[in-house]
Amino acid sequence: MTDFPDDTTLPRNAAVEGYRNVAAIVLALTVMQAAVGALSVVGPLTLLAQGASSLKIGIIVTGYALGFLLGAHLAPKEIRRIGHIRAVAAFAAAASIAAALLHANDALVWWMLMQFIMGMCVAGLLASGESWIADAAPSEHRGAILGFYLVASKVGFMTGPFLAASVPPGAATGFLIVAALFTASLIPACATNRAHPRIPETEPFSPLRVWQIAPSAIIAAFTAGLVNGAVLQLYAVYSGSLGGAGSAMAQTAAIFNAALIGGSV
Repeated sequence: MTDFPDDTTLPRNAAVEGYRNVAAIVLALTVMQAAVGALSVVGPLTLLAQGASSLKIGIIVTGYALGFLLGAHLAPKEIRRIGHIRAVAAFAAAASIAAALLHANDALVWWMLMQFIMGMCVAGLLASGESWIADAAPSEHRGAILGFYLVASKVGFMTGPFLAASVPPGAATGFLIVAALFTASLIPACATNRAHPRIPETEPFSPLRVWQIAPSAIIAAFTAGLVNGAVLQLYAVYSGSLGGAGSAMAQTAAIFNAALIGGSV
């Protein structure tokens, strides 16, 4: 089932309506990426302000990565059980709650648990939203639509840190901004007027099967994740330790995004 009917059989405005529905999902995922971008600055700088060591910060962000790994494994089963729309709503709501509760306690176990929950939810949101886009996009336009989505999500991720740039490290406002962005990602998803996307019927490959087919791809993905995970989660720690005039959040957001822009170019 696709949102884009054949223009030779249905009016032009039906195809336009299909693109509007896809744009709503792209916007929802872009706002979600803004929340993740804001969290990547707010979280580490708050821990630094609390006097946390680099080891403690590294252990905490590992919780996010573990949650993301588990969420990527469990999300397809949950999508099959309740459908894309309810899955997006559930994951966004849970991520918003976890982001707001980060400020409730500064214990290492608490932060690891909240980061774990957010990692699971972000993986679930990406699985739900990206499969929704792939289902809605026609085969002849799928590459262009997915390319547009990737650019838009990168812009959202880069915008997120600046939304929290004026917040002092450790203030509750930073976490409320992250929670609000996760909640706001629900609005575009709820604005679509189509039924559930088609539920995938194929069974996923096991990691061993993927390794047998393309071992070099797994090695490359593992290496990229090893580098990207450290940069995205801990770069704010490095930039926040540089000091200098002005807001620590604003300085970190600027340096962080300079690295992202360089990588994009």
